[in-house]
Amino acid sequence: MNTNKSKFKEWDSFFDFLKKRIKEPRKSPRFILYFVFIIVILGSMGVFYELYSISNGCNCFKHWESVKINMANIFLAYIAASSVELILLDGEETKFKEVNLKDVQMFGVSVLILGFILWLLSVLYQEELVSFLFSSVGLLLAYFLWWISNSEKPQLNQVSPSTALGNPNDEDSSVELSGSMDDFKS
Repeated sequence: MNTNKSKFKEWDSFFDFLKKRIKEPRKSPRFILYFVFIIVILGSMGVFYELYSISNGCNCFKHWESVKINMANIFLAYIAASSVELILLDGEETKFKEVNLKDVQMFGVSVLILGFILWLLSVLYQEELVSFLFSSVGLLLAYFLWWISNSEKPQLNQVSPSTALGNPNDEDSSVELSGSMDDFKS
């Protein structure tokens, strides 16, 4: 039984890495607000504009085609940028040290290839409903991958004051602070 566990240790570590990157940002209002308002709403403005045009009575093929193309281009851009973030990740940038970075980098490459294939299918497929489905799946995948790749960005996460000063309860805190208050007068 112990050998079976050791066989899947790297998989367990990789899935723990993904779970941590999914859960951690939920604690930060800054991250959530940035994701919802900048990435989803502002980043998908072209899609919303075309949907608005359709809702105003112009139910023509051109607008549905534009929605599909906009979705495809947005998800390709997000997947490419997020995949490169994961590919270029180094050990100093992640808090999760147990993961093999080569696994994360290979995940980034795999999703980049999958995203490009989804983009081709959504742009080139002639059946509109199926093509729209490929674009929708690609967009959801892109949002998920953006979340994973940007979850540890310090600009988007709040840092507690004890972490910034070197929390003495932190296991990774190996640096002892030195100094004295002898020269201070009260």
